[in-house]
Amino acid sequence: MSLLLGGQISPSAQRVLALVSGMPAKQRLSRVLLVLQAYIDESYTNDALFVMAGYVATVEQWLAFSDEWASLLGLGPPHFRELSELHMAEMTSPLGIEQSELFYRVIERHLRASVSCSIKVSDLHAAFASIEWPDWLDNLDILTSDYYMAFQFIVNGLATEQGKLGLSGPIDIIFDDNSNKAKCLRAWDLQKRIGPESIRSMLGDTPIFRSSHSTMPLQAADLLAYWTRASLIEHDCDSASFELKYPWEMKSKMRRIHLYYEPEMLKRNFRATLLACELARAGVRPDIISALVSPEK
Repeated sequence: MSLLLGGQISPSAQRVLALVSGMPAKQRLSRVLLVLQAYIDESYTNDALFVMAGYVATVEQWLAFSDEWASLLGLGPPHFRELSELHMAEMTSPLGIEQSELFYRVIERHLRASVSCSIKVSDLHAAFASIEWPDWLDNLDILTSDYYMAFQFIVNGLATEQGKLGLSGPIDIIFDDNSNKAKCLRAWDLQKRIGPESIRSMLGDTPIFRSSHSTMPLQAADLLAYWTRASLIEHDCDSASFELKYPWEMKSKMRRIHLYYEPEMLKRNFRATLLACELARAGVRPDIISALVSPEK
């Protein structure tokens, strides 16, 4: 196999296998991992655009991907920059773009599906402010967290579009360890406990947080998040005309879903959240709440 070097599993492959170390050997290679990165401008103004994006693949696909990705990191002078990991924001020079394309070709060869979500911070805050929240509800600040909402939207989108992406079975989620861990875990826990059955059955084990330096799939997610955001900004954040673009040609067609909640959709989502809270306060069982409440109702 490509992940074997001299009869030994390569370091990059070992790090991927460590993500599923507690599973029976027969299940490991077919387990599906969603690897996510978030990107927002450092100034984080109210007009900021938050993007969360990543790739979905089986462990077997991630193993082959990671070995080839690691070999590209080993390239260096005189033709390329020496890299310890790929950060797309640091690769925008002509030489950096040329080098980044080599990494993208690894993505094309080994991965088949991607998911992304974008949130305009001003839209999120305006939609939240439009709802009359009761005094008995606390911890409402979580609902204005871009991490929390983007993760919720991605999970909902995956549950709806699993067939389109060619996925089946539980999906384990890997975040960069710079992510807002508390809010990501809270979003996962809420969906796992009271989300619709389609979501609860799709979610695998508790999300894992790892360093992008040692976990190659997170570097691929960084590349996707960077260019998703750049493409959206080029279209003035208009999701209707959004088309993912790179500075290079895309040679293979990848299954992809992009999720964007317009202001009215955000308001419907908050109204559904409020209704769910009121039903829970009245003692309605979580499974009944998930069956009765959705943003579309």
